[in-house]
Amino acid sequence: MKLNEIGYPVLSDDIHSKVFGDLHRDAPAQRKVDRSRRLLDRANVPNPIDYPDNLYTGDLPLPKLKGNNIIDHFEKIAKEQLGDYPELAEEFSKCKVISPPPVDVLKFEAGWTRYEPTKNGWKVTNEAPKERALTFDTETFVEGGNYPIIGTALSSKAYYLWLAKELLDPTIPQDEWDQYNLVPLTENAFVVGHNISFDRVRVSNAYTLKTSKPENFYFDTLSSHVAVAGLASGQRWLYTLTNKNPELLTPEEQRKLRYRPRWVDEGATNSLVAAYNFHVYESRKFFDENAKPLDEGDKLVRRIFVDAKSLLEINVMLEDAVVYALKDAFYTTELFQAIWPRYRECSPTMVHLSGHYFLNGSRVPVADNWYKWIKQVDKAYYDALEEVQEIAKDLADDLYLHWKGIYDKDRDDAAKWVNEDPWRKQMDWVVKTEKGRYAHCPNWYRPFKKDPDHRVTTKSKLLHFLLRLTWNGQPIQWVDGMGWCYDDGT
Repeated sequence: MKLNEIGYPVLSDDIHSKVFGDLHRDAPAQRKVDRSRRLLDRANVPNPIDYPDNLYTGDLPLPKLKGNNIIDHFEKIAKEQLGDYPELAEEFSKCKVISPPPVDVLKFEAGWTRYEPTKNGWKVTNEAPKERALTFDTETFVEGGNYPIIGTALSSKAYYLWLAKELLDPTIPQDEWDQYNLVPLTENAFVVGHNISFDRVRVSNAYTLKTSKPENFYFDTLSSHVAVAGLASGQRWLYTLTNKNPELLTPEEQRKLRYRPRWVDEGATNSLVAAYNFHVYESRKFFDENAKPLDEGDKLVRRIFVDAKSLLEINVMLEDAVVYALKDAFYTTELFQAIWPRYRECSPTMVHLSGHYFLNGSRVPVADNWYKWIKQVDKAYYDALEEVQEIAKDLADDLYLHWKGIYDKDRDDAAKWVNEDPWRKQMDWVVKTEKGRYAHCPNWYRPFKKDPDHRVTTKSKLLHFLLRLTWNGQPIQWVDGMGWCYDDGT
């Protein structure tokens, strides 16, 4: 076994060459070795370490690198996995985005219809998407089971519109509905969408078992936006405040916005509208005085897919619903073209891109024993939940009994003991009565006195205090109106 300068095992020369190729490891300066040893001694960490006699020190069956080092190795593997998808994406990011076809050329027919702009108008044919780079979106009938009733796609050459036959004729029996068969889509294509996982599970091709690779590269503009300009959960509330009408802010909200953080101009929330305005409109307005931000659109049209109790209600608004869907494909394409170069700058390697490819192409088909698996997962969840509740009950009992022992001797000492701890002092230690069943019992422990089987849920503030949770090394604090916070030292 090869050891480094302070007695820790490192890769043998043979394995080092397989992992790092011809990259050379320089020996550290003696002063750095000595400092490392002093730090380890200070932390009571032995150096060198005593290893068991049965520790494996043989060779590892590593494959030969596909390059000069491990970085080249994985880059080459990623390129092989991606094929020509990066080139398709690059071309699609630079193409001219076609404006949606006007209402008067739309054909309301079941299945796919292709709309290609020509010099003499629009060429309309009954064709499914055939280009290998496109934007894709679906609209669903939520009350009917959230299956797709409208599908739209936009390539560099044409728009595509898919309609379920029952949307056109709501009298069709439910067991004959197209939406249950999902939307047929092309394969081996670069497919863009905002929250594309929602749309992918409504594509019939996604359930193929013909290949172990995803049937398409589904690129998500939502997750790529998060990667380059997203907000952390702790930032969203303040970001929301900065976008409210200043005249409608409460005094407390005005106090919080006294110093506007610089980062609020460097990101946006995740909706299509917010991401579009941040990436597209904010840049375009400097070059086009007629540029307009995207708004929430016709709320009545957006809500009809969720609120409708029957397909007839959507059919009555069919023209508006289709126009709305086509516009979404247009805006998503513009958003992709704005995000793509920033995303590639943020995630420059092919390994990054390959991760996106497989992450959004996870296996969708389910096995025959699906319900058995669900049952086992539920059991594992409830077993774990029961264990957490038992731990919480033990912690609560121990804390109460420790406090009671101090309280019975000296109440001032008990109060001091409570206040010296950042978690305990946030609990309700008020004692309401000195007689009866709840005599000398703090409020937070009364439910346990009332019911020996009382359970503490994982959402309970009490559990957070009992577990002494921290964030960034600081005790968490509950602040009314703000939720969980911590002291960052500012």
